[in-house]
Amino acid sequence: MTELINLVTSSAAKGLVRLVTLRVFECSAMTQVVTSDEDGGAKDEIVFSKLKTLSLLDLDSLTSFCSSNHTFTFPSLQYLVVTGCPNLKIFAVGELCTPPRVDIWCTAKGDGHHWAIDLNTTIQQLHAEKVWLYISLT
Repeated sequence: MTELINLVTSSAAKGLVRLVTLRVFECSAMTQVVTSDEDGGAKDEIVFSKLKTLSLLDLDSLTSFCSSNHTFTFPSLQYLVVTGCPNLKIFAVGELCTPPRVDIWCTAKGDGHHWAIDLNTTIQQLHAEKVWLYISLT
């Protein structure tokens, strides 16, 4: 049986303009959700204009949402849930545009907020602390 290592190429991701919810779960071989196309991997802007909820659940090998130098824009993102992704070290290598405020709820440390400069910094801090429960962007 072949397991997915990546979910979608960068050119296919650009076409997901109506996507509202994306849940990726229980795929132990997946290392990234979006991968560059084989034709050079030029820096692209990928806009998920309607995406409100992104869930990454039990992805043991996931190291990033995308490890290529693309710009990702999530103007409508409200909820990002990351659970069981122990190797997630950075969300994206390229530029990342999300709503301005990131609220992090970590029940392992008690109810509370963790504030970071941006989503990548937040992911890096939580990876270092080994805390992966729930991230809500508001």
